[in-house]
Amino acid sequence: MRRLIHDWRFTASAVLILGLGVGANTAIFSLVNTVLFRTQPGVQADGLVNIYQNVGEEGRPEANSYPAYLDMAAYTDVFAGTAAASFPTGVDYKADGGVRTALGAFTTSTYLSVIGLRPSLGRWFDASEETPGAEIVAVLGHQTWRTRFGASPSVIGRTIRVNGAPVIIIGVAPEGHNNSFNAGIVTDFWLPISSIATLGGPPRILQRRPDEMGFLVKARLRDGVTVAQARAAMDGLGKRLAAEYPAEDPGRGISVFAAADVRVHPQADPVLAAGGSVLLIVVALVLAIACSNLATLLLVRGASRAKEVSVRLALGATRGQIVRHLMAESLLVALAGGVAGCLLAWWAVNALGAINLPIIVDLTLDYRVFAFALAASLASGLAFGLAPALRATRPDVLPSLKEEGDGVSPDHRWLSLKNALIVFQVVVSFVLLAGTGLFVRMLIEMRTQDLGYAIDGVAYLQTDARYAGYTPAQATAVYEDLRRRVAAVPGVESAVLSRGLPMGTTGFTLVVDGADAAAGPIVNLSSIWAGPGYFETLRIPILHGRGFDQTDRRQTPRVAVINETMARRHFGTVYAVGRRFRYENDANSWLEVVGVARDTGTADLDEPLPQPLFYVAFSQSDQPPTTVLARTSLGAPGLLSAMQRELRAIDPALPVIAAATMEQRLQDSLYGLRVATTFMGGLGALGLSLASVGLYAIVAFSVSRRSREVGIRMALGARKQQVVWVVARDVAILVGIGTAVGLALSVIGIQAIRAGVGPTPANLLFRPSVDPVALLLIAALMGATAFVAAWLPARRAAKMDPLVALRHS
Repeated sequence: MRRLIHDWRFTASAVLILGLGVGANTAIFSLVNTVLFRTQPGVQADGLVNIYQNVGEEGRPEANSYPAYLDMAAYTDVFAGTAAASFPTGVDYKADGGVRTALGAFTTSTYLSVIGLRPSLGRWFDASEETPGAEIVAVLGHQTWRTRFGASPSVIGRTIRVNGAPVIIIGVAPEGHNNSFNAGIVTDFWLPISSIATLGGPPRILQRRPDEMGFLVKARLRDGVTVAQARAAMDGLGKRLAAEYPAEDPGRGISVFAAADVRVHPQADPVLAAGGSVLLIVVALVLAIACSNLATLLLVRGASRAKEVSVRLALGATRGQIVRHLMAESLLVALAGGVAGCLLAWWAVNALGAINLPIIVDLTLDYRVFAFALAASLASGLAFGLAPALRATRPDVLPSLKEEGDGVSPDHRWLSLKNALIVFQVVVSFVLLAGTGLFVRMLIEMRTQDLGYAIDGVAYLQTDARYAGYTPAQATAVYEDLRRRVAAVPGVESAVLSRGLPMGTTGFTLVVDGADAAAGPIVNLSSIWAGPGYFETLRIPILHGRGFDQTDRRQTPRVAVINETMARRHFGTVYAVGRRFRYENDANSWLEVVGVARDTGTADLDEPLPQPLFYVAFSQSDQPPTTVLARTSLGAPGLLSAMQRELRAIDPALPVIAAATMEQRLQDSLYGLRVATTFMGGLGALGLSLASVGLYAIVAFSVSRRSREVGIRMALGARKQQVVWVVARDVAILVGIGTAVGLALSVIGIQAIRAGVGPTPANLLFRPSVDPVALLLIAALMGATAFVAAWLPARRAAKMDPLVALRHS
């Protein structure tokens, strides 16, 4: 400890380097821990099972329809209690004057009792409150209650509006219970299943349909009933449902798992485990760079301590004692680095929590995270300390005792541990930067793809008149008034109404008139709500027929506009005007195709192009418009304030749900890819910085060890440039070798990824290929960084006074 305090510069550098590596690993492990390892407190897992209906030819566990849940709940001789919960879905709520986005889950009144928990405040809803037509109640998520409602007990009994409907808060969920499937995503509102239709959800989700299996089912076994017996009972139920409902039920059986054997979902768990492993491996590369960097520094430090080690050996110390002494120093540094890493991880998690995101992820640092940090620190201490300790205890004792060790030039063995560590750091840094380049190319390609519609000068504003107390009939007039006001704003070329966010899709299952019955319905086909002027505003060409106009009303026959791909794929020709299709669950919902539009993308840039798509007129449905979409010749950002001003002029109580330009909306869809790019770029920059520190240390040490050689060269007339090259030459060669190896590995990796790409929609959009320019730029960056790291100490050597160098060598 005294030695480390005395060498405080080395100690501070080592702790910082290791803290960065351990901190990055600990922060990522906190995410992996949240998703894969941390259990929700208080849930009584013994006797609790998860039930899934199977789908597909292979009969994989999926989810459950609500009627199937009711059938399962009838097995009271097997289950002491059964509960259903939907997957979290986005909702809006108004509280304290503003409208915010949140996550809501629809559950049964039995949910909390089945998993063995109780509300932390108030109560859960009962059976009478989950019947259709009942007053809507909600239970707040505990974290939402604490962070967004100030943990106030007075919230019980308060009425707020969720998706425009009044909802009474009756309780607060148990602390730590975030959702029904163990992942760290925080549910803000728990709502009765009966409120789905009132709050804007599709009523068909409560029907027995193969495309509406939106519920997770949990059940508690009766005393004495085993999981095997429950599986047998559900096998019988699965056969009965397949026989009774051959068209509505998948007929692939029902799977039962002990709740303790499922983390998130049987199908998702392997994918999440693989993704978590990849994340940890990638971030572990940074820790590996940090360890190799510290090992290099310790090798340098060990050479400067050759005399000390020689004296200890000469006085009778064994090699094992000295190794233990040096390892104690390394482990002290490692523990200090681990503490610094935990502080950095804690800061990173808190910084992420301070960002106002629509989805809250609980990244609490628990004992697993701290145990991981401790293990990573100790392993790092062993990794970077052992080899230098063994190397330092093999000095040439006699020259060291004669004080000749500091004056001679070091040997030039290329196959040395120090050189291997330098090459390793350069290789890993290159690979990380190449990965960043791959993400950047993907981001650029998605941003620059031809979407088929024009976004320049287009802005939108979404509101919801229900929050201001308007009836549906009044709301329609309010939206039309807002559209007229926006259209009158100077510079606005057109203003139209639509439902939802522009180019946002909804999935429907369709039946095409005249299609082969054996082909079955079209499942989950994308649909967009539109109105008169929609295609003209976004400049989507109508190739055949017409778009929507003022004659398309609720009293007129229902019409639709389809894109080219849907026309070719499902009607066999692009000339599909006059053909019909309907929604599968409504035999009287026929829509006539009145136009065929050019293929376009949607608002999600990560979806492949083209895809089948159809547009429906909101004016022919019971769904009112919610969004004003406008095109201006004066710049979309400036139009946003004018649109909000017109909204306030109509009624200050009307909330702004969303307001943005179309360009902003499209960029928001790339948020996940931008996060991944930033993450990889940060790791690459961190790795390159650590590698440059190691290079600087090596050259600086080389200068101090070769002072006599430098003095002689300068005394004999060597120029400063020659001295700089002599000092930095070895490092330049090592960096060149590392860059070449990193380049080769990157090319092999990119080709392997390309060869392994399967026919999945996400992969069809971007197939990676070797970009020579990007790789050469990375190589140039590596060379420039190495040049700066080596040039500074080499330049200092070139300024040495030859007489001083010879006198002190």
